[in-house]
Amino acid sequence: MQNLRLFLLLFFSLNLPIFKVLADSQNPDSKAVKGIVLNIISDQKRKLIDGEKQRQQLIEIQLTDGRKIETINNIADNLAYKVILKVGDRILLTEEDGAFFVEGYEREWVCWVLIGLFLLLVILIGQKKGVFALLSLSLKFCILFFVFIPLIKRGFSPILAASFFSVVSTFLTIIMVSGFNNKSLSACFGTIAGIIVSGLLGAFLVSQAHLSGLMEQETSALYAQFPVIKITELISAGVLIGALGACMDVAISIASALNELKEAAPNMDFKDLLKSGMNIGQDIMGTMINTLILAYLGSSLPIVILITQIQPTYLFNMELMVKELILSIVGSIGLVLTIPFTALIASYLYTKPSQSN
Repeated sequence: MQNLRLFLLLFFSLNLPIFKVLADSQNPDSKAVKGIVLNIISDQKRKLIDGEKQRQQLIEIQLTDGRKIETINNIADNLAYKVILKVGDRILLTEEDGAFFVEGYEREWVCWVLIGLFLLLVILIGQKKGVFALLSLSLKFCILFFVFIPLIKRGFSPILAASFFSVVSTFLTIIMVSGFNNKSLSACFGTIAGIIVSGLLGAFLVSQAHLSGLMEQETSALYAQFPVIKITELISAGVLIGALGACMDVAISIASALNELKEAAPNMDFKDLLKSGMNIGQDIMGTMINTLILAYLGSSLPIVILITQIQPTYLFNMELMVKELILSIVGSIGLVLTIPFTALIASYLYTKPSQSN
């Protein structure tokens, strides 16, 4: 229990600066407040200037700081912003110059419960290695928010920044979990080799496809705020980071399996280990490719449904479709190539005369 408390202290000490940076970036003239709906005083439609009607609720709210207030909740017709409140709902509001505006439902508690459950399960099941895995994840968050993103916002190449992030993240994760040994080195170099190929191939294809990267509303808003950002390179950077986790999984699985084989059969030579590594990699590849492709499809499910209504000729010439295809396929290619890279490196390190694990 003492170790768990120490880890949680370290975890939140590393990540709280990130939340502070995000909070400081908000409008200083307004602040977020939370509350619970005590009463729906009125719920009616009012006529707007253009003649249309809008539903409004006059609600009484108990704020978390003890204040009781009344404010109006304008209910939009757009489903994305439609918030119909009832007594007992936990909501988020913005306070600005004494006025309160309903932002939506308070969902923060769900996030903290989910994070807490994830941390608890990783620590209970992974024990010491689970703790180190979470610490490496915290360090990667710090690198992402304090190095990677600031560099990109200043106009630095997203591909180079993502390459730096990928290399550092790979060594941090694998060495912190598995220690500094030939197994870790094999997995690290195998991962980096696969990621480099993914990055180069992704950059080439993005260039050849003439992708602007500005088709999504969020990306356009980002470019409007930070015009120095190389938007097209962000797609290639996304390929690198998107494939990183899967490549690490494959690399450490092969390196670990070959390490166990070598310890069980010390007389195995380079050729035998390489053959075993490729056989193991082939078994892993089938499931990991499915995992990666399905992850991309799952995150883009609304787009997947929409594209079923588009003719194939138009579909495969749409920037959005081509971008998603590059992300998923190039990431999978990097994963596949990680297998022979890791098998070669591990076989060499485990059979060289001076090797020691």
